[in-house]
Amino acid sequence: MWFNLSVILILSIIITAFAVANSAPVIVNLIFWQSQQMSLSIVILVSVLIGFSFAGILALYQKIKDSLKIRNLESRIRKLSDLPLE
Repeated sequence: MWFNLSVILILSIIITAFAVANSAPVIVNLIFWQSQQMSLSIVILVSVLIGFSFAGILALYQKIKDSLKIRNLESRIRKLSDLPLE
């Protein structure tokens, strides 16, 4: 766990340093929205946060799915262990 936190902290520092070093104003064009002059560092940080959020949601979905599968398999094991031996 400490290793994971250390890696996340190091990556956060690197991303923040990269974002601060790139602070030039840019125009962001999305499908139905266009920003005026916006700092590139804000665009980078928001993009990283959105990416982490999507990754977290997908990881949570996978964890719930695996948990349900494990619960189902444990239930099947209990049912099979309760059967009399022939």
